[in-house]
Amino acid sequence: DRSPGAGHRRHPLHGRGISLRRVVRGARRRGLCRLYFLYIAGELHLPSLGDHHDDGDSGRHGQYRRRAGGCISHYGSPREAPHILRLSIADIRRDRHRLPGDPPPGAVSEAAAPLRGRPMTAVLRVEGVAMHFGGLVALDRLDLTVNKGEIVSIIGPNGSGKSTLFNVISGFYTATSGRVLLDGEDVTRMPAHTLRRKGIARTFQSSRLFLDLSVLDNIIIGMHTRKRPDMLTALFRPSVSRGEMISYARHAEALLRDGFGTLHEQRYKEAGALAQADRRRLEIVRAIAAEPKLLLLDEPSVGMADAETEDFVNDIVRVRASFPDLAVALIEHDMRVVEAFPDHVVCIDQGRVVVHGHFSDVRKDARVQEAYLGRS
Repeated sequence: DRSPGAGHRRHPLHGRGISLRRVVRGARRRGLCRLYFLYIAGELHLPSLGDHHDDGDSGRHGQYRRRAGGCISHYGSPREAPHILRLSIADIRRDRHRLPGDPPPGAVSEAAAPLRGRPMTAVLRVEGVAMHFGGLVALDRLDLTVNKGEIVSIIGPNGSGKSTLFNVISGFYTATSGRVLLDGEDVTRMPAHTLRRKGIARTFQSSRLFLDLSVLDNIIIGMHTRKRPDMLTALFRPSVSRGEMISYARHAEALLRDGFGTLHEQRYKEAGALAQADRRRLEIVRAIAAEPKLLLLDEPSVGMADAETEDFVNDIVRVRASFPDLAVALIEHDMRVVEAFPDHVVCIDQGRVVVHGHFSDVRKDARVQEAYLGRS
């Protein structure tokens, strides 16, 4: 049989005027390959997010050193960043309804009050955790509990083990001994990217933003754990992928509209062009964009002026109102911030919990004063 197609298998697209090469080339022309960036973000582990620091950090606590010359934009103007997927204002504003998970608008003054009449459910439980670096004991059988909807302020002198504790909780370090429980599940030896998907989000002492991307794009990247993108869907069902990206952009805008200074007005600006206080706010928004169970904030108010610190406290109050079940643990040296969330304060010194309780009691404790000021 010498009829056409005999002796070989026909491609399912053959004879329909379609070739795979033409499909791929058309997908590139439509910009769908940009979605691959989001796919890559889904594969990133937390240590590789924003490797280049904006403040030249020396690489403490497992963080990377800044590359020589800093982060240089390759897109011309430093004022406006290229977007992963360029969305028109009409696309974003077409649907003015909020998504089911979006925070509600309105007053948030009630959020600053302690949660009363609600059962306290432990989201995080640290039991007898020790962390040794050779002969150096950074954490020494430390215990800590953070309940649902609770804000725990962690204080202590420099070198007391606060950031090491966060690195153990978030999977950057593996504890020498002890256990870390998240919603009752032992997550002590899970890596950082697994814990991110299980609901732990954090910020760092130094900025970990993508400085040459826009504010909006940084937040969208923070949502990579909400759904793993499918490359086949991106190539052959572009309307579905574009709809997902538009929903992510709307959700990011909803977060920005509910506070966080002037970030909403600066949403198309490069992150590298933001002021220091706005960069810290952006890191918090990106962390909560994936709707975590536990939020770890490592010295979030560092480098802020007095007025900016007050605005930051108001931002945390809004977060507490918008996400009432979110558990927050923050490391802080500014006692004005600690005093704003006084219900549960933990003082750590030499890797151990010295005292914990209400801020009014903790600050008067002689052991706390000795940890900060030394013995007289």
